Amino acid sequence: MQDPSIDERIEFWKYAYARSSFIEAKENIKHLLETNPPLNSIERRSLTISILSLYSRPFKQRKKVRLADNVVPISFKENHDGLILMRDKVLAHRDLDGPEADWGFLSQICIRMKSQQITVETISPNISNEKAANIIPLIDILISFTEDAVHKFMSTYLRYLPNEDAHYEIYLKDKDLYWLQKITK
Repeated sequence: MQDPSIDERIEFWKYAYARSSFIEAKENIKHLLETNPPLNSIERRSLTISILSLYSRPFKQRKKVRLADNVVPISFKENHDGLILMRDKVLAHRDLDGPEADWGFLSQICIRMKSQQITVETISPNISNEKAANIIPLIDILISFTEDAVHKFMSTYLRYLPNEDAHYEIYLKDKDLYWLQKITK
């Protein structure tokens, strides 16, 4: 059996990483829907940030390992673009040209007066249950897409691994003597 080229290993990494990101995003969505934390709670905000980050990161890598936007079916393009926009303009950065919601500018600063105390806050994204549930079908399509690429590599290069419990790492540098290394810990 011939070893995979560095380009094949990097391509495998790209799809395996994306698949893991989408699976984690889906797990966070399921948790959000099961627990239904209050809209402005720390838990909902944390889950929203996690969902947006996990979903977006395969599309925000360096070009060589970035998923192309055209892997998103056209019927989900608006949903996808909205998630990426929220990640780019509200989560990863706070921009003056950030998106607006029905009630106004999402990167606004809020000044609150309570018991003669002034607090200054920024708005953090909070995903609604409906919006979160609408992401699941898109994520399922992307998981299936990335699984196809992962399984192709595995059936070509990993089918000869010994049938034993073990931990392996794939090396992604051209100069590595071995492309696959069994790790003993």
